[in-house]
Amino acid sequence: MVVGSTNTITITPFWTGTIYPEAYAVFIDYNRDGDFTDAGETVFTQAPTAATPISGSFTVPSTLTLGTTRMRVSMKYNGLPTPCETFDFGQVEDYTINLVSSTAIVNLNLFIEGYFDLTAIGGNIMNPVLINQTGSGFFATVENVEVELHHPTTFALVATTTGILYTDGSVSVGFTAITPGQYYIVLKGNNFIETWSATPQTIGAVPLTYNFSSAASQAYGNNMKEVKPGVWAFYSGDINQDGNIDNSDYTLWETDSNNFASGAFVTDLNGDGNVDNSDYTFWETNANAFISMITP
Repeated sequence: MVVGSTNTITITPFWTGTIYPEAYAVFIDYNRDGDFTDAGETVFTQAPTAATPISGSFTVPSTLTLGTTRMRVSMKYNGLPTPCETFDFGQVEDYTINLVSSTAIVNLNLFIEGYFDLTAIGGNIMNPVLINQTGSGFFATVENVEVELHHPTTFALVATTTGILYTDGSVSVGFTAITPGQYYIVLKGNNFIETWSATPQTIGAVPLTYNFSSAASQAYGNNMKEVKPGVWAFYSGDINQDGNIDNSDYTLWETDSNNFASGAFVTDLNGDGNVDNSDYTFWETNANAFISMITP
């Protein structure tokens, strides 16, 4: 979410039987103090109504500190909800939002091989790794990824930031204080091979959208794996992030597997919350193929 921007929010309620009048409120913890009670943090309200969907707009203050914070969406039967209360009928959902600068916005789509859900019906999606590993958090969150911009000819690092990768493969970040121009986009994460965009991309006042997952040729050196027809993902297995999938990664996996590790471990290559043989399969396949990062 871009600071200083005006945003539209749409809420679509669903009733299994009788349609009841519901009221709605949206809160954002702009100052990150753990509550939604400060001035301006109630960003949208709707009095009780049976209409669907419900839409409204709000402007994000331009003076906010960039980074992640919490947004709460609340629906309450026949009465306007407050930020924190107990009520008998309704629903409350919390989301993580990323406040970014309007200087240079980069919208990416990418998948990580081990996290990709081959059983999903009707779309491409990854496992909710954060929930699987920690038991808490927003259900659509995978992990934080590092997004870098590199000079198009010297390949030197120019800027770096961190974004939240969601299960649909989306991640949006903002860069400040950079000169508009052409840059390679580089992705780094917990256990996938560092991956570069195929060519330098124009980063500047106009938001950039770049889809790694649409073709192998979207990555430099075609360095991705086809996880289903027409869908490409970053190779999993570089546990120590040295740019190679090899025995040094296996040693880390073996130690955690022998200890029956569960929780947030980089050796959990499929993101199910456990370190076991299902993770080894990804490492073995890619190690046997001598997978490593490819850079200009």
